[in-house]
Amino acid sequence: ASLTALSVIALCGVGTGVAVWRAGRSARRNISESDLPLYYDADVLETFWMKHKAVVACRMYDIVASTVPVMAPLLWSKLLRLVWEPDDWDSVAEERKMGVALRELLTKLGPSFVKLGQVFSIRPDLLPAPVLMELQRLCDAVPPYPTHEAVSLIERELGRPVGEIFRGLNADSVPVAGASLGQVYKCSMLRQRVNSGKGEEWVEVAVKVQRPDMLVSVSLDLFIMRQVMKAIEWVKSALYSCDILKARKHFNISMLDTFAEASYFELDYEHEAANQKFFAEQFRVRGMDRKVHVPEVFSSATSRRVLTTEWVDGVQLARSSPEVIARLVPVGVECFLAQLLDIGVFHGDPHPGNLLVNTKGQLVLIDFGLCAEVSDVSTMAITTAIVHLMSGDVPALLEDAVTLGFLPEDVDKTSLLPAMQRVFKDGTLTQVDTMRFGSSARRFRTAQRVHKFKQISD
Repeated sequence: ASLTALSVIALCGVGTGVAVWRAGRSARRNISESDLPLYYDADVLETFWMKHKAVVACRMYDIVASTVPVMAPLLWSKLLRLVWEPDDWDSVAEERKMGVALRELLTKLGPSFVKLGQVFSIRPDLLPAPVLMELQRLCDAVPPYPTHEAVSLIERELGRPVGEIFRGLNADSVPVAGASLGQVYKCSMLRQRVNSGKGEEWVEVAVKVQRPDMLVSVSLDLFIMRQVMKAIEWVKSALYSCDILKARKHFNISMLDTFAEASYFELDYEHEAANQKFFAEQFRVRGMDRKVHVPEVFSSATSRRVLTTEWVDGVQLARSSPEVIARLVPVGVECFLAQLLDIGVFHGDPHPGNLLVNTKGQLVLIDFGLCAEVSDVSTMAITTAIVHLMSGDVPALLEDAVTLGFLPEDVDKTSLLPAMQRVFKDGTLTQVDTMRFGSSARRFRTAQRVHKFKQISD
């Protein structure tokens, strides 16, 4: 009898879960993007999604149901290896297997998680190389959505039939690339002739079209992630109060808010277009446009969810020949140093899919949706850290890490310093010797920038 009762209770629980899931699915279809804020506001989002708890519960079920079957075996295997490691165990193959599983999982979970994976794809300090290689494939492995939906969105956003704007783009067109938040088409459009200034000419362009329902999907996932971060901070606070862990400043929610704010900016293609024009002009006035190229933006065919730019024939820098990589890495270093130390604004999403090499051999930067300003205080601290890195002054680097907020002010510097010195000695950081900006000219320009900011501080 008790077994029968338990079975009935279980069935009722399953039935209730299925009912909530179906209700969430149905309610999700009734939510419009016009109901949501266009800019990230955690309080507004929480108020909104707490009114749609069935939708939230449905999405949380999808995330858990997709994640647990994939990650549980991998984590269990990892735990076993810590206890017992057979002689024939191939750690690289195991890490590659984990990378593939993680990439496929993030792709299945959708754009917000793909973007999160792209963030981690440039963090060798957190993940092993085989996993990073798989995550870097997220840049162009996002499955497409139907082109007829993209064409309809273009026509709604630009207010004209697509055939009046572009040549070679219609409902039968195939996207050439899939980004985390949209997909890209190659076609042509008319523009004023650049050289003569008379008449018009057809030019090849890349049209990035946002995926349908992005604002709803991204805001929902960000809300759920924030609730998870709240739970983590609650658990940590409990452990701090029991003296199980040493108390330190909470950062989980603020870190998620930073990621969320950036994700919202990336949903605004007009914001991205403005950033792209800004960097093109900044590189031009500094004479950097000979080595670094930023594609032209066509404002007449750009809106909040459609971005039209110059088409670039090229390949990813990461997939170029070793000779090309060796030639352009110093160019990239100088480019990003200029952004940090001179321009005061930097491209915040330099994952492999956004760094290309064109047919002229130039380094091409694309996807300016995520950019950030650098305060004068941070600029000075970064400049000082670079000088200390070049000179191998590890104790000073430790102080710089505290100044920049990478380490808490009460960190035990005495115990941390020997570890940092070992890392430096082992060569992880001494590669800076071969990266001292490549040539006397680059060293001179770097010294100029350091001197400039020292003058400002004085």
